[in-house]
Amino acid sequence: MSERSRARAFIELLATKLATTSTAQLKTDPLPIQEIQQIAKDHKSTIVEYSLVNDQTLYVWVVKPNGKLTFQSVSLNSLGRPLKELVNSSRGSIGVRGRGSSIVVEKIDEPNQAAQLQKLHNLLIKPISAQLPTDPSAPVIIIPHQELFLVPFAALQDDKGKYLIEKHTLVIAPSIQVLQLTHAQNRHLNHQGGATLVVGNPTMPKVSLSLGNPPVQLPPLPGAEQEANAIARLLNTTALTGNKVTNVL
Repeated sequence: MSERSRARAFIELLATKLATTSTAQLKTDPLPIQEIQQIAKDHKSTIVEYSLVNDQTLYVWVVKPNGKLTFQSVSLNSLGRPLKELVNSSRGSIGVRGRGSSIVVEKIDEPNQAAQLQKLHNLLIKPISAQLPTDPSAPVIIIPHQELFLVPFAALQDDKGKYLIEKHTLVIAPSIQVLQLTHAQNRHLNHQGGATLVVGNPTMPKVSLSLGNPPVQLPPLPGAEQEANAIARLLNTTALTGNKVTNVL
């Protein structure tokens, strides 16, 4: 039911966009448990799906690469405030202040930052930590829900101050069925020799470093263009960088 409720119109539109003569049979029916388990096996990944049932309960399913499925119900009563407020304050603690063209860089209160990120870690990761892979290179695919899409999962910290990205290779996806659709399309493109899109070091925006001051041009991302070009050479394609990114995407 959690999968069934996730943006059916988006999934059907995605299937239509991905469909070709040989992939016209892409399915948009809700997935049974057996297919979800098979997707985890195909991706050789641990899938973690969250579902906010109400303001008091969070459901978490973990599907391991071997198909084993576990479930946790997490109470939100101990937070003492709505989960959305905790997510927003955690984003604020790492300098994220909403979305849009106006970006303001602010000084970070590091003790508060750690406390906020650890609260989210204890809520979202700690209850399922025993089900996650111990190999940092093993992929963990996270399927958020509602305000959890705004959680900076990679930056979450455990009680020892270790970031989640240090312990796991993370991927974020809108639903398990989207994984299935894109995986089917990728198999088709690989079979047909389709090109791979590589993007790196786009032209950066102008931002205000402090309130009241005019915006300044952000410098290029260190090493991002070299990384994109190196990956593109491995995949026999050409990376899009700089102004080419803003012109195309």
